[in-house]
Amino acid sequence: MSQNEHTYVKAPAEGLIQQFKEALVLGHKWYNIPHAGVNAGPVGKQTELLSQDYVFKLMLFMNLVSMHYIHFLIFNLNKLHVMMMSPGGGIIAYVMLALKEKLALCFNTIKFTIAEFKDLNQKASKHDSSSEKEQACDL
Repeated sequence: MSQNEHTYVKAPAEGLIQQFKEALVLGHKWYNIPHAGVNAGPVGKQTELLSQDYVFKLMLFMNLVSMHYIHFLIFNLNKLHVMMMSPGGGIIAYVMLALKEKLALCFNTIKFTIAEFKDLNQKASKHDSSSEKEQACDL
């Protein structure tokens, strides 16, 4: 039997997420992200992205949603860097955050008791039956 050794190599986008989460733990915001002293390559791009207020806000949202975003085609560090550092990067982030609010409306949690549910259901059924009576009279 042979054993294969597998070395895990972190993708640049994962480095961005790791650097973002580390910044959160250390209490950093977009304006005080520590610079690694590297201005080029993946680490430089990660630092530059997280130093933008709109990208930091977007990462806060994406972090709350889940880790599924890392599998999106857009979540390639080079593509993300080019898109977010372009003149339209802030607009794209703004639109994504606006969509977050719409998404929250679809998947929100409404807390109520069984008694409240029965009451609402009863009111809805009364409303439906009165509407049906009105429709029958119109015929």
